[in-house]
Amino acid sequence: MLRYYNGRVRSKSSTPILQASIKKIGQNYLPVVQSRDEFSFGLEDYEIIRVLGKGSYAVVRLAKHKTQNIKVAIKTYDKATPQVLRNVRNEVKVLKYLDHPNIVKVLDVRQESQAVHIILEYALGSSLESFIKSRAIDLNEISKIFKQILSTVNYCHNMGVVHRDLKLTNIIIDPAKRIKIIDFGFSTITNGGLLKMFCGTPEYMAPELVSQKPYLGHKTDMWSLGVILYYMLTKTYPFVGRNEREILRKIALVGMQSLMKVPNEAVGLIKKLLAIDPNNRSFAHEALNDPWLNMSKYQAVFYEKSYER
Repeated sequence: MLRYYNGRVRSKSSTPILQASIKKIGQNYLPVVQSRDEFSFGLEDYEIIRVLGKGSYAVVRLAKHKTQNIKVAIKTYDKATPQVLRNVRNEVKVLKYLDHPNIVKVLDVRQESQAVHIILEYALGSSLESFIKSRAIDLNEISKIFKQILSTVNYCHNMGVVHRDLKLTNIIIDPAKRIKIIDFGFSTITNGGLLKMFCGTPEYMAPELVSQKPYLGHKTDMWSLGVILYYMLTKTYPFVGRNEREILRKIALVGMQSLMKVPNEAVGLIKKLLAIDPNNRSFAHEALNDPWLNMSKYQAVFYEKSYER
């Protein structure tokens, strides 16, 4: 999948909790890497094991610290342009500001020749996309996994952080079915006002973002969560096309055509997350109260059997 950044290809209100969190945001709370010269040099103390994934600008590799014997993920930008350095500082700033068990932690930043490396906690497991594709998952399990994701995003939003590139491949799920959200390269800290940077991955972009209008980051994140949930339930995207342009056109102009593949109990939540008008789209704290996500195990099993008939 391609990612977009201000038009170039690269793979309305806020809650009281959010407003309270924004007041805390200041120099003492947001450690920022000021210049490239402040980065430690080289990766000599790490042994590279294998490539975990590649993006449009960065490659992520599994490595092991030679003396501490701990595994880490090293995200490498081979060309440290001024824009890349700004993105690195931003990602490090946000990840140091956040502290949540379902969000990957930043450990260090290194430089080497023209490259810059972010040393991250290694999240054991596979991408949520691979997890969903590789097995049959019942509705109760989907509900539990999605509620973890939603709760983590709610934490970010309460802290004033919007991710802006939530997608299946940016969520890691481990063998115990615990999730971690990764790749905060497009994230930003906001006071709930309108944003203008055009970024993200086409399949997950909200209509207002596709139209390149000023947008509320919290609401575009919620749209992306709607796409993620739709895929978890149906193993397809809600908007498909022959190419990126057709997908974006359908999101902006056509809208979702059918919910027939979505189980009845999850339809209400999907509609709230994929509402075309961002004013009608749920906030994360509202979505967490959805009846389906709070169904008991007995109710979930009963619903599943009813749905199968």
